[in-house]
Amino acid sequence: MASGGTLVGEWSRAAKSALVAAGWTKRGGADIFTCALDDHTLAWVGLNRATKYMPNQIAIWPIVGVRHEPTMRLVDELMASSPAMAPTLCHPLQYLGGRTEKALQVGEQLDIEDATKELVDLLKRFALPFALSLQDPERQLEALSARVWLPVPEYAIARRPAMLAVLGRSGEALVALDEELATLGARSDAAAEHYRSFGSALRKYLERLTRALR
Repeated sequence: MASGGTLVGEWSRAAKSALVAAGWTKRGGADIFTCALDDHTLAWVGLNRATKYMPNQIAIWPIVGVRHEPTMRLVDELMASSPAMAPTLCHPLQYLGGRTEKALQVGEQLDIEDATKELVDLLKRFALPFALSLQDPERQLEALSARVWLPVPEYAIARRPAMLAVLGRSGEALVALDEELATLGARSDAAAEHYRSFGSALRKYLERLTRALR
């Protein structure tokens, strides 16, 4: 049986091969894959894994969602973040479609070939329909406004006004920005200040757009 470290490498290579064959694109060094839904929106999959306390075995926890490329690029730019392939909205695969299993097991209980086949099947049956249900930017805006399908609800502070901005709805973007920043209240922690800096940067971005259109 392969050691834990060897098993992780074998799993990553097998998962990449299976998902690429199924139409997904590998992104960067992490186990992140996307599939284009239209010119601006991608279905998104992240293959989180755990090996601690499980000798010669790994557990795969897929996270699935949707990424609106123009929005996320603007958020990265204005928050001065390193470019990443984060999803706009996401959810653990295990909670979609009534699936109750907690993880895909690779090792003693399920070999790599079977695990990759199951993963491809699960993505087809649950991840893609979930992404397609959120493909429309209006649906994404609704979710961001309600702060659902977000691992950290505060992510909406930047993503909702940024999405409105890239959709050309500058007035709504400014209103949304004020609403989102107001949720910070009197907080003065680093995260709150980072969002306020984003707000200032977004206002300047929208001002430049307005001047360019005159």
